[in-house]
Amino acid sequence: MENRRFPERCTCFEEQDRAGKVLSKTAQADVVRAIQRLYSTGVPLFDKTVIATLDTAICERHAIMNLVGVDGNMSVSRPDWISFETHYEPRIGFRTIQNMINGVPPDGRMRTCGALSSYRVACFPRHTAPSSRATLSSIKRLWDIYQKLWQQSQTCSVLMEIMGKLPPHCQVTKVVCFGLGALLPNICRTCGLCLNSVHCKIHKTTRSRTFTQHAAAVSIMLMLRQQNPHLQCYSQEPEYSPECRNILRGLDIIVVDGHKGFLEVDDRTLVISIKPAVPVKQIITELARPAVIIWDAMDGDERDPDEGNPDKWQLLTRNGSQYWQSPYGVDPDSSRTRNMLTYEYASVPFPGDVLNFGPLDIHIRQPADTMAGGSALQIGGATAGTLL
Repeated sequence: MENRRFPERCTCFEEQDRAGKVLSKTAQADVVRAIQRLYSTGVPLFDKTVIATLDTAICERHAIMNLVGVDGNMSVSRPDWISFETHYEPRIGFRTIQNMINGVPPDGRMRTCGALSSYRVACFPRHTAPSSRATLSSIKRLWDIYQKLWQQSQTCSVLMEIMGKLPPHCQVTKVVCFGLGALLPNICRTCGLCLNSVHCKIHKTTRSRTFTQHAAAVSIMLMLRQQNPHLQCYSQEPEYSPECRNILRGLDIIVVDGHKGFLEVDDRTLVISIKPAVPVKQIITELARPAVIIWDAMDGDERDPDEGNPDKWQLLTRNGSQYWQSPYGVDPDSSRTRNMLTYEYASVPFPGDVLNFGPLDIHIRQPADTMAGGSALQIGGATAGTLL
């Protein structure tokens, strides 16, 4: 899923927000300092037990939800479940460290409730179109075309070589995917040309990306099953339609609802994340040390270690109106993410095809005796040094 096209919409604390309870400048500065102090001492932002508890509470529509703060205290949320629109799905909203300490523009104010919590109740776009046999048939036909194109590509050949030569200490028992998008996005479902051929120039890039990314996940799964026949493949994506689920089930990909994909990640997981709608990088960094990670390359302001610099906000003008623009995307890196990749992983760039994947990096966890400046690994005939 393209993370800037489908931002989450926060719904918790709405009653408190409407009451206008905001922090003073002094209190806001105190909160930011407290978060920075706790973060610098290693207090985690995210926890599997908390994610599982919140996921269950949202699924069961609990009247009261307790959102734990980094200081260990709870903020009470009373979501108005009835107010959810039919085309939105309630899910956990995750706050990055940037959002927690620099999530309001320079002239804005933090809300009192939940200021110290990295969790929210948010809603994401939900697929609402009815299931269609014609659409299912079209998706199957397009899948066959794009899978063949992928399998014949140079990128596929190089990637399979890398996957086939993972070092012995990287034992992978599952693949977990985040943000691959619906096989046929809603914009393509209403386009007659998209449903019948690959020649729709208007939506060609969008459709090609989603099919090709899933084809790559299937190829990785099949390659790794040569070493581990029982390997499982999971995919977390809120936009999957009934037709998507049908096809993915036939490909032996398990679709997980809510944020259960994070609960599957452990030190024997290969993670694939491409422009997700949640901060996968920071969440994974807190939860596990996967054997292999394939996700968006670091770039721009997200390399800057000063995550709380308010000068990064930009005051822009559009159609005569001014608005503040945050420098951070939905899935930014953090100092913890950078440290993890620098000292615990060897890295190589994803082998080409920026059109369908964007700039990605492949990170392979190093053995303990080569961490923190140890020798580089040899992967797929190339030296995998830490490039970030």
